[in-house]
Amino acid sequence: TTYYYRSFASNVSGAVWAPSTTNFMTAGGGGVTHYVSLSGSSIPQYTNLATAATEIQQALGAALNGDTVLVDAGTYFITNQVVVSGGITLAGIGGAGVTTIDGGSGVRCMFVNHPGAIVDGFTLTRGATFAFPDEGGGVLVSNGLVRRCVITGNTSFDTGGGASCYSNGILEDCLIVSNETHYAGGVYLAGG
Repeated sequence: TTYYYRSFASNVSGAVWAPSTTNFMTAGGGGVTHYVSLSGSSIPQYTNLATAATEIQQALGAALNGDTVLVDAGTYFITNQVVVSGGITLAGIGGAGVTTIDGGSGVRCMFVNHPGAIVDGFTLTRGATFAFPDEGGGVLVSNGLVRRCVITGNTSFDTGGGASCYSNGILEDCLIVSNETHYAGGVYLAGG
């Protein structure tokens, strides 16, 4: 569905109105594709590579259930974990070999918490958690599917240096190697 709206500009007192402009945005979750690229111009709704978001969470914020977020090749350095909390597909365009999320040894790379969430084709590296009960340095999957990912070089204070996966979370066809923690260095599985 496309919604049209008008925006107006005024001075500080509100007395002078500029000519109105008509803008649009797409909503409804009917399968809209949003893009992320290091060279994007960050123009919402991020509907092509030229107007792509430059940060993954920006595009996820614009996406609704049923939408897809495609991430262009590159290494995305993050300062906050990427959170997939809707029925959204998040996919690396070129797959895990060319699309990396790097936690900088400061934050978990990703948290997936929706039964309809799909994460596909990323390398998750240098994610970290630091205090009990933090777990899943690379990824914490409470709900949803993480597939065709490489999870490597992550650390966790508690469990699941690479990944922690709960009863409603699924890891499928992932390579999990060289992760560290006190317990279950590669993967911690619980409740299923």
